Amino acid sequence: MKKFSLVLILTLIAATGAFAQVDAPIPEGKVQIIDNFENGNYWIWAGSDWDRWGGHKISWGADLHKAWVSEGKYSLELKLEPVPAGGESGTWFYDGSQDLSGGKYVVIDFYNPSPIVHSVSFILQTGDAWNWNQTQSYYLPQGQHTIVFDIQSFEPERLAEVKRISISSWVGTQTNYDTSIFIDNIRLIK
Repeated sequence: MKKFSLVLILTLIAATGAFAQVDAPIPEGKVQIIDNFENGNYWIWAGSDWDRWGGHKISWGADLHKAWVSEGKYSLELKLEPVPAGGESGTWFYDGSQDLSGGKYVVIDFYNPSPIVHSVSFILQTGDAWNWNQTQSYYLPQGQHTIVFDIQSFEPERLAEVKRISISSWVGTQTNYDTSIFIDNIRLIK
């Protein structure tokens, strides 16, 4: 019983850390909009073509939406197919050269309409080698939340030559139905 209690306490402490950047104060600094979905949708999902780089991706759609927005008229709905036993991830990305030099944080508004908790991370692929730079993952519970992703550990020279921006979501709860999360107002804090 003591061992179970210790494991439960350590699990709760670890989960608290994973929620630390959810709804945290937005850091001070110059704000640069990365995407607010008001000028169209340039995002696509990683489907079966990504299976050669790991497990099957359950992402299947990325559509502009008006049902929930944090600013403006549109957000982006990130769709997932049913989650298999053991969990799986979905990834959505935008290809296009961007200079994010001087960036310290990326802030994204999320809406999770489902009671299923997602674990989300922010990814940049940079340079001619498409170097992978991924933040820590954070739990996204049901409701509207703002997440601050710290990118200060990314090599500064890589931020000048971003080739792809991605958002990944891991879902560990098995479902027999499609789910979605929404994102809006992706911004860089310098």
